[in-house]
Amino acid sequence: LNNIDGTYLQKDGKLYFVFPTFQVQAIEIKKSNYKDGMTFDDIIAWEQQTGKKAFGEEYTKQDMLNQLMSYSMDAFLDPETGKCNFDSDEFVKILEYSNQYMTEFPEDFWEDYDYDAYNNLYRQDKALINYSYLYTFRDYNWNCNYRFGEETVLLGLPIEGSEGTILRPSALMGISDKCKDKEAAWDFITSCFSDEYYEENQGEFPSLEKKMDEMIELSTQKPFWVDENGNKEYYDENFWIGNTPVAVDPIKKEKALEIKEFVTHVTTTYSWDEELNKIVDEETQGYFKGQKSAKEVAGIIQSRLQ
Repeated sequence: LNNIDGTYLQKDGKLYFVFPTFQVQAIEIKKSNYKDGMTFDDIIAWEQQTGKKAFGEEYTKQDMLNQLMSYSMDAFLDPETGKCNFDSDEFVKILEYSNQYMTEFPEDFWEDYDYDAYNNLYRQDKALINYSYLYTFRDYNWNCNYRFGEETVLLGLPIEGSEGTILRPSALMGISDKCKDKEAAWDFITSCFSDEYYEENQGEFPSLEKKMDEMIELSTQKPFWVDENGNKEYYDENFWIGNTPVAVDPIKKEKALEIKEFVTHVTTTYSWDEELNKIVDEETQGYFKGQKSAKEVAGIIQSRLQ
């Protein structure tokens, strides 16, 4: 297995859970727009310079706050100690940032929506950052060619104190000490790391390194199907710009290895606490409606959660 280790997978150096496949959430930006050490203040500065929304317009205040929190919860909550940090300047900053979006979508928002313009947001620098859901190397390559039109950089959402990326295992599997048939349980788990399993489940990154390396090799080739004689029939993968088809060249091996290095070093697992989110949703309404300041609301959230 690779070196991914979320907080609830290991304890005291021992591995208690495994997962056969996974996906990763990160943010994606054109390489030409990226600079080392990018901060959230840089994102805000880009918006001020261009007059555009870095993430696009398709969010409500609550949507944007939920997205930002989901990528940066490790900056505000330590699940092992229970310590909260919601009264920090960084949380106030994302509250204030979220407040610039619409309260709710107008009734006709999606009826009149320009999907062609949306597909060109990043190509035309009308938005800066894409929330990227990484399942396979082909998905990443498609995004570069189709959404951005050039090479991109993957990184964590730049919130101070946060890794800014999320590991999402397909399924967590472990064996309870009270299991009545541990051998059968182990047989089931090992079957999920077999050649047959990975043959049928190619839609996410495999956790076995040799299988990930096999996925890289396949990704550097054109897609193909196998005919009745067992021969590979290769075909072009196309996207459309207007009425013009554009072929997507396979990802270069060097780039695929960069992506492998990135996704196998994401350590923050997705966390969702219903009570926590209920409190945040309740209290932020006062700010979004102009009844309280962001700092006041952050202090109330901190007090209630702690």
